Amino acid sequence: MWRYLLTSKYFRYGLGLTVLGAIGVALFGTYRIQEFSYYGPITLPYTTPIDDISAILLFGSIPVAEGIALYQWHKLQQKQELSTEVVAPQEATPAVATLAEATIAPLAVASPIAIPTTTDLVFVDETGILKLGEKTVELPAMKSEHLLCRVMFKQPINKIVDWTAVYEEMTNEELNKVDHPQDYWKAWHSLYSTTKALNTRMNEGLGIERLVKWKDNTLQRMK
Repeated sequence: MWRYLLTSKYFRYGLGLTVLGAIGVALFGTYRIQEFSYYGPITLPYTTPIDDISAILLFGSIPVAEGIALYQWHKLQQKQELSTEVVAPQEATPAVATLAEATIAPLAVASPIAIPTTTDLVFVDETGILKLGEKTVELPAMKSEHLLCRVMFKQPINKIVDWTAVYEEMTNEELNKVDHPQDYWKAWHSLYSTTKALNTRMNEGLGIERLVKWKDNTLQRMK
């Protein structure tokens, strides 16, 4: 949490405003010669509007900035902890159909791959097609949903995989939360949105309510 707070843009803004307030206090000061007496000049503390603004920036910028950053961090944590019901794990063999396993129609010209009717969900990586019974759904070729299925269908049903491993295999990019926190959370949001979009497509096209379950920053293929 503290790493997130100290590296957030809100903390940088607060630090900049604090420096600006310190400069204001240093330039304009807070003491003025008000009157003279028998014992010599007497300096009494009184402030001007510029002094007030500078003091507010000096002492209040960082606490306010940290409060905003902490609020954003709590919102991000709540988004990551979207809970779903726990399903008892069971072992199964990945149902991935390849071109060699598919039946090609005997035509003189190139023809689409004929996938046999089955009660199991089948994913054809070469074409990005998912088939269940007589229903089929075609994913945008080599886009995020296609790449997500490519990774998840290599795993047995109900096997839990960390989201960073899935993203890195999809993109061939290594995530670094410490050195590049903004890229790290951007990748998290991208994969979460892709999972949600894939589940929506499966529900509308094949009647599968949730193909990939997201829980506690892990992914799990349900069919």
